[in-house]
Amino acid sequence: MSDPTSPEAPRPIRPGPPTLPDATLTSAGAEHALVVDLRSSMAYMGGHLPGALHLPMGPEVERLAGRVLPSDQDFFLLLQHADDGQPAWEALERAGFTRVRGLLAPSALGTWARDGGKLEIIPQISSEEAVDGATAGILEVLDVREESEGSPEGASKGGPPMTRLPLNLWNPWDPTALAALPSGRPLAVISAHGRTSPVVAGLLQRLGVKEVLDVAGGFQAWEGGEGTGGPF
Repeated sequence: MSDPTSPEAPRPIRPGPPTLPDATLTSAGAEHALVVDLRSSMAYMGGHLPGALHLPMGPEVERLAGRVLPSDQDFFLLLQHADDGQPAWEALERAGFTRVRGLLAPSALGTWARDGGKLEIIPQISSEEAVDGATAGILEVLDVREESEGSPEGASKGGPPMTRLPLNLWNPWDPTALAALPSGRPLAVISAHGRTSPVVAGLLQRLGVKEVLDVAGGFQAWEGGEGTGGPF
């Protein structure tokens, strides 16, 4: 019999959260459940459960979880692929989030929609459209790059106005969190590479911001295109 404390002993398999029936969302009522949507950002923005937060599966999932997930709530995971379940909840546990109550297959969202449930979307715009909109005063640009990713002032000299809100310094679950945001116009969220902005846009939707846009490709897209040296 092998010694379980031996370095050579096989790692015990821990049971994870259960995979739930597709009808769970309909039966429970989405308004009572916090769903974390692990599908790709394009899939999420194209149609997601109202109030669902977004964490794309990948190497940044732990960091982003620490930025946007509440620590005091149970939640379900909506998977991109059926075999994403174990790596997803293990990654969230490493980030300190242990209250995963169940896994939902990708088909659960289709069941929700077929049963009459509504979906929310997040429109995506180009960096050029964001510049034009901010310059014309028809939208607000929210720069959510972390401190290590961007300058404190956000836009480069001479660029359109924008609000700088480093994600690592913002506690979205503070009751006064929305006070830091501009209001009255649609919010176009921009990040360094376009990977974080859909996450923040979904978070803002859940917090009650009505008009949220995602700036495709982030600052990298602007600097890599014809607008090199421009305001973004």
